[in-house]
Amino acid sequence: MTLSEFLATFGTFEPHLPSGFATGFAVLAGLAWFRFLHKIYPRVGWIVAVLLASAALVVTDAAESAPGADDSQIILDEFVAVPFLFLFYVPWRHPHALLSLVGTLIVFGTLDSLKPFGLQVIERLPGGFGVVLDDIGAAVLSSAVVWLAYNFMLELTVKREVKDEGCDCHR
Repeated sequence: MTLSEFLATFGTFEPHLPSGFATGFAVLAGLAWFRFLHKIYPRVGWIVAVLLASAALVVTDAAESAPGADDSQIILDEFVAVPFLFLFYVPWRHPHALLSLVGTLIVFGTLDSLKPFGLQVIERLPGGFGVVLDDIGAAVLSSAVVWLAYNFMLELTVKREVKDEGCDCHR
């Protein structure tokens, strides 16, 4: 096993890992990234996320080109994509923050599996680029979808509250 294969697979190189195993650990790593790095030093957090994603492109590209490589064993792409789930996010102190996080993860899993909106085209990029960038694309789209849904629901709630109060705003 080469160093790039070890890094890209986190040394597992086991084709029979349970479904969602890598994503579960990636989510824990992403939450740690968000809580400890992004919340304390936001710019540094994003710089680290972009640098890790760039390094993952190189590592997965090398692992993909190894003889007998199987991209289903590469799980580094899951780890570097998770910070991008927080690109747009509901503030943690908001009562619906946990629901937003769960929704983002569900949307991410769905988009990563179905590959809509050009993600299939991205996945076909050569080598490790397709492996990593389709997950980052799915993460960014997931974050945007949940953010839009949250803001749409918030707008509906505010309009309903104003209407219920009998606001005399339009006179």
